[in-house]
Amino acid sequence: MKFFSTLAAVFIMTCAGASAQATGPFNAIEELFAAMSAYNYHHMSQYGTKDFQYLINGKIETMDDLIRETKKTEGVMARRNYFSIIDSRNHGNSVSLSFWYRSDFESADGEKMSLAWLESAVVVKDGHDWKIEMLHSTHLPHVNDIPRQVVMEEYVGDGAFKVAASGVLE
Repeated sequence: MKFFSTLAAVFIMTCAGASAQATGPFNAIEELFAAMSAYNYHHMSQYGTKDFQYLINGKIETMDDLIRETKKTEGVMARRNYFSIIDSRNHGNSVSLSFWYRSDFESADGEKMSLAWLESAVVVKDGHDWKIEMLHSTHLPHVNDIPRQVVMEEYVGDGAFKVAASGVLE
């Protein structure tokens, strides 16, 4: 029975992930961060191009680097993601995006903290999917550095990540 439950969850994840990518360029960003929160490294890699660049703290990193950093908090921190799009510019098969990003963390012992970033990204069309080619993160010294009038919206993923995060697929 557990085998069929796992198989069903994998099927749902595969179908839901495919439809989520087809919804628009910013959804690739949301799904990448939802996959990070769910510690779903396979899904993280699906939302980046083969030559994905992550520019952070004066370094040029890859998807493998981002996954390696995310793994350091697995089992230690729960994470919730909030976004507010500043600008979106369509260039045909690519879109440049700028957005505010806040992440609320809670440790296993209940300690809470929030961090914020000003982000930019280039997302490219890959067949029917949108994938992140470049993500640039500027960490803000204080979460209150996000302008007060900005409305942040939480994104939790397409539901399949909830299955992965609950341990069903582990």
